Amino acid sequence: MKFRLFRFFALTLGLSFAFQLTTSISTRVLAVDASSSGTPYSAEWRITGPTGGDVRGLVVDPNDPNRFYFGTLDGQIYTSTDGAHNWRMLVNFNRPRLFVDHIIVDPRNSKTLYVATHRH
Repeated sequence: MKFRLFRFFALTLGLSFAFQLTTSISTRVLAVDASSSGTPYSAEWRITGPTGGDVRGLVVDPNDPNRFYFGTLDGQIYTSTDGAHNWRMLVNFNRPRLFVDHIIVDPRNSKTLYVATHRH
């Protein structure tokens, strides 16, 4: 039971970190748009990342702050090694409506990812 609680706590902590990171990134993007246009939001939308559906999970490698991963509603995982300037597809599960909800990078070994998905 103690091991299960620890795993649940680690998962919760990881998801909390990913949510905080996503929130802070979104805030920065809005702040940039607001300062450049003088309005509280941007009236112009532009594609800044790869195609593949809406982003459901975003995480930064704890050992490399320039490496990002995100999962989509289309069952794809993308990665960036240059601080999210360029993206490449890492995995395509080829399953319709497979939501990649959570991605956790193992802090002891960044080559290990834990991915949670569900079908809608």
